[in-house]
Amino acid sequence: MLESIRTSWTSWRGRAVEPVIREALWRVTDDLARPVTHRSRLPGTPHDAWT
Repeated sequence: MLESIRTSWTSWRGRAVEPVIREALWRVTDDLARPVTHRSRLPGTPHDAWT
């Protein structure tokens, strides 16, 4: 049994951490995809020239 754990530990560890990494990446990309509204409302920004 111990030998089985030793030989498959890396594979199991990768499968165990994969959902955590995937969720973290989704959260980061969601944060990056959101528009930054406070900067676009500042006077003198290019946004003001087009409104």
